[in-house]
This record gives sequence, structure tokens and C-alpha cells, in this order.
Amino acid sequence: MKDYMIAASILLGATLLVLISAATGGIILHQAGVSLATCYSNPFTALAVGFPIVLATCAALTVTAFFSNRHVAVFLKKIYAGIPV
Repeated sequence: MKDYMIAASILLGATLLVLISAATGGIILHQAGVSLATCYSNPFTALAVGFPIVLATCAALTVTAFFSNRHVAVFLKKIYAGIPV
């Protein structure tokens, strides 16, 4: 893959992560009673609230996908059984 395609993918992923985090934080703050005007006037507060939640969700999905992979499951069974890998 070309270097510029990798850079574009990383930039797009980071942008989406920030936007989704800010939206999530804004929704949480609004549900907690903070007015939307306050959320829009200081988007970093919404980002600070939403980023850890979105990051933890992404990490949980990544770990779930990793351990649900059939090859990983077979590899872990061999390790636990003491079979040389």
C-alpha cells in the first residue's frame, strides 16, 4: 500500500475518533443536564468526557475480535495444554 494511502487512513480514523468522541461526550453531558449551548461553546469538555468511553469501546471490540479469531483460539489452547508452539 502506498504511503499516502496509509497516512490518509490514519488521518481519517483519527478524525472520526475525535468527532465520535465529541458527539458522545455532548450527548452524555446533555443527558446530565448541561445545556447544548455550553457543550458547543466548549467542545473540549465534551471531548474529554466522550474520548475515554469511545476508546474503551474500541479496545473492547478489538480484544473481542482478537480472541474470537479461530487461529488465536487454537494457539491459546496449545499454550494452555503445554504443547510446544
